[in-house]
Amino acid sequence: MMKITRIIPCAVLALAVAVQVADAETLLGKNYIGGSFGIIQFGNDFLDDVFGTGKGVQGSGNIVLHEHVDLNLTGGYLWADGDFLGLDADVSVFSGGAYLVYHFLPGEKINPFLNVGAGAVRTEIEVAGFEEHETDASFDVGGGVEIEATEAVLFRGSVDYTTIDNDDDVTLSATLGYWFTEQLLGGAGFSYTIDGEDITGDISLTFTM
Repeated sequence: MMKITRIIPCAVLALAVAVQVADAETLLGKNYIGGSFGIIQFGNDFLDDVFGTGKGVQGSGNIVLHEHVDLNLTGGYLWADGDFLGLDADVSVFSGGAYLVYHFLPGEKINPFLNVGAGAVRTEIEVAGFEEHETDASFDVGGGVEIEATEAVLFRGSVDYTTIDNDDDVTLSATLGYWFTEQLLGGAGFSYTIDGEDITGDISLTFTM
């Protein structure tokens, strides 16, 4: 059988999950842990035909290093199943990364930021019992703004450039968060990759410390 990784575009799958992880909610200047669940609609025609949609979970932690600098650690898992030429097809994508975030106006209601980071993405594909996998490095640079709309409502918008295995893409993201308590933030987010045309929606919970 021809190598599955030549048929199914692994780098595109890896990029789809990597940009989701890179876009983890930052909550600038706070130590926190959080998690999210999302659904991704693949923009790639082949992936859309075979898998349609994928599901993903993500965990993240943020460590304040300096008044202006945070270290954001993330890990994610995306999975999808479908039909490839009448054969059962399954894909799993594991990812992790570390990102430095510099925010310009700590403590202000409008706080712009820049971020840069790197990580790794492992893609595992199984078609009719044949399994293949590959691991790639990922790099990300971006920026955005976090806005305290009210005492209870937080908005975050960002633009990220991500590259994996010679493939790259730009992701536009927006998250709306609501503080249920002083330490518990719930959120709903949306992201869109310009070249890949992937659309992701997610819900999240974050606990600050």
